[in-house]
Amino acid sequence: MKKIHIKYYLLLFVALYSWRVQAQVSHVKVTDKKVLSFQLNELPIEISIFNPHTIEVKALEANKALETYALVGQNQHVDNITEIDGQVVLEGEEWIAKLTKQPFQLVFYNKVDLTTPIATLVDISFQNQQLSFDFKLSPSEQIYGGGSRALDMNRRGEKLKLHNEPHYSYGWGEKNLNFSQPLFISSNNYNIFYNSGATGEVDIASTKRDILSIGSGFSGNTIYITIGNSPIDLHHKFASLVGTAPLPPRWAMGNLMSRFGYTSQKQAEEMLDKMQQEQIPVDAIILDLYWFGYGQDNWRMGDLKWNTDSFPTHRNMIRNFKRKGVETILIAEPFILESTASHKSATKANALGLSEDGKPFVIEKFWFGKASLVDVFSKQGQEWLWQKYQPLIKEGVSAWWGDLGEPEMHPNGIHYSLGTTNEVHNIYGHYWSKLLSDKYHKLYPNKRLFHLNRAGFVGTQRFSSYPWSGDVSRSWRGLRPQVPIMLGLSMGQMPYASSDLGGFCAGPQNNELYTRWLQFGVFNPIYRPHGADVPSEVVEYPDSVKSIVKKAIELRYQLMPYNYTLAWEQAVDGTPLARPWFYENSIPKNMWNRSDVYMWGPSFLVYPILNKEVKRKELFLPNGIWFDFFTGERYLGNSNINMDITLENIPVFVKAGSFIPMVDTFQNSIEYSTKKLYVHYYADHTIPQSTYTWFNDDGENKNSIKNNLFETIKMEAKQSYDLMIISFDSKGHLYQVGKNKYREIDLVIHNVDNPTKVLIGNKDRVENSTWNSTQRTITITISDNVKEVKLIF
Repeated sequence: MKKIHIKYYLLLFVALYSWRVQAQVSHVKVTDKKVLSFQLNELPIEISIFNPHTIEVKALEANKALETYALVGQNQHVDNITEIDGQVVLEGEEWIAKLTKQPFQLVFYNKVDLTTPIATLVDISFQNQQLSFDFKLSPSEQIYGGGSRALDMNRRGEKLKLHNEPHYSYGWGEKNLNFSQPLFISSNNYNIFYNSGATGEVDIASTKRDILSIGSGFSGNTIYITIGNSPIDLHHKFASLVGTAPLPPRWAMGNLMSRFGYTSQKQAEEMLDKMQQEQIPVDAIILDLYWFGYGQDNWRMGDLKWNTDSFPTHRNMIRNFKRKGVETILIAEPFILESTASHKSATKANALGLSEDGKPFVIEKFWFGKASLVDVFSKQGQEWLWQKYQPLIKEGVSAWWGDLGEPEMHPNGIHYSLGTTNEVHNIYGHYWSKLLSDKYHKLYPNKRLFHLNRAGFVGTQRFSSYPWSGDVSRSWRGLRPQVPIMLGLSMGQMPYASSDLGGFCAGPQNNELYTRWLQFGVFNPIYRPHGADVPSEVVEYPDSVKSIVKKAIELRYQLMPYNYTLAWEQAVDGTPLARPWFYENSIPKNMWNRSDVYMWGPSFLVYPILNKEVKRKELFLPNGIWFDFFTGERYLGNSNINMDITLENIPVFVKAGSFIPMVDTFQNSIEYSTKKLYVHYYADHTIPQSTYTWFNDDGENKNSIKNNLFETIKMEAKQSYDLMIISFDSKGHLYQVGKNKYREIDLVIHNVDNPTKVLIGNKDRVENSTWNSTQRTITITISDNVKEVKLIF
């Protein structure tokens, strides 16, 4: 037995040694302290400091580099590469990297610890047209990201395709979904971005022990390595490389009414009337394929013009929806059926992907009939598609739902202006979102765009693209992966990821599942119940379900001031709305992989209920003090608690020291007003000081941040043994439209004793305060010109 073990380890050593000795460096040059060039096994390599936080590594003469539009800005070529005693050193703002020549290694260190590597690039190879970048992982290192995956948060040990692909009725365990990203984030506070829109693969210590290997055989020759000091710091630094998402129209953060599908104008109008009669808030209605097609065997996909038999007075319908405060969203696809008139006009305009013979490539077995794909990479394809969108926008259509954009069916051999199928597959949806954003904002420079698109790439967020997680199974196995999918995309700078609330397909109506999914959705970036074969609208459910879900939707609307401020923070610095709990809390690294919990903004800790008939659940609370959002009960963190679970709510906790701005329930965003604002402050003696800034604008202007057309209120709390001071600093900037001339604020302070005195603006105004001894809260009513409230105990 011992001889077998010795032989095994000898073979393993030889294999590892053989792999390592391949990586040898020659012809090293440093040009003007800006570019490091060398040959690695005769493959020319160039390394430069892209910006103070990021290194760019190019494998020249490998795959061709196609334009991905992933990055913002150009390589700054930071002048900080030196050669000292034969060793090349690259220095960033908080890190240094050292090049070892024999064998090749590029080792990164944080400047606070120059003894322990945080990242090590150990090989770059180009064999049989396959490019690969290899990184050595430390034994306990965890790897996150990669886009939409129905897997645990930590992807170490997985071999994953880099290939946007749909999976009908998927559930837990589906490795590859609609929105893959060649971006992987390490628990050592660095990330790796392979800037290739081609089909590829990443092997995260699945084949080679402790080796992450990423690459492609089609296009892309550059990686970017970004270094940070913490997960959230790394997130912000990478946001400066790839940009942030612009503010959504405020209505897009409301309840978007959707199903597959409203088969007629009459059905859509009646369902909206039913929702509004029962006072279920609704901000938009989404029309699926029936707006242009009749249904089975007659979908007319690609014509993108109204089916006037089913929608006879669609212009009046859109106007009436708008008068009721409801926007209209239409579905569109990049597939053009050969049987449609659009196929002829697209062929004539040279707007389609081609076969080798120069004729439109026809997909013979597409789900809806023979079809071709629009060449979204060409000016002709972009202009042709925009000519379909533009007249519908002029009719009053507010936003778009881009479906099948992976593309869902994408055979080899399609030639686009940018490249062939496998070379451009993962940036097809990305270019689609970009063309819509470019064209829309050229015509409407001050309006915000909303474009649901389930596929894209790194950087797609800049084009107002809002991904959802695809055709998920209507089942508990479908609900379970929605947390890691949302967080995986959020970590990849796609901050508005969501799902078909309630589940899309292949399962019976399940009232408990529906309730739990819609409760979870309250703390999602986008709220869109959607499904096939069973109702997605809550008014179609029994009263026992309707009463609970209606309260959940109303809570979504009450939280609009908090949620919309999250959107502003994201637009400014890239902080995602939904974020891993280790972004905001000191969590042991062995708990980072939890896929059943997350933070909603900086204040809410959310535990969705992901299994049926849960009556009691053990929950871990991070360090600090936490309050049950629904009962106000106080908990000491860094411990497990056992909580009784009811159907009425999912477990949601608020971190001590949090300000939560809220409003009364409203029916849609046209009614939205902050004339009456409720500011909840969760006080605790362990939090001596806390600050928060609330943001507000008109909810429509694309340039409100750029042009200072907004208002903020900075809130600050200071607490000692016998005194609490809450201060307000309001700034209107140039914001005028929609600003209230007078605002009343109910300041609700939680977890306090009854004060002996309340001073409002240095005046004794006890009559404006109400003490609730049961809940241990005090409510103080003030106008927004009050600068300070003092509580004396």
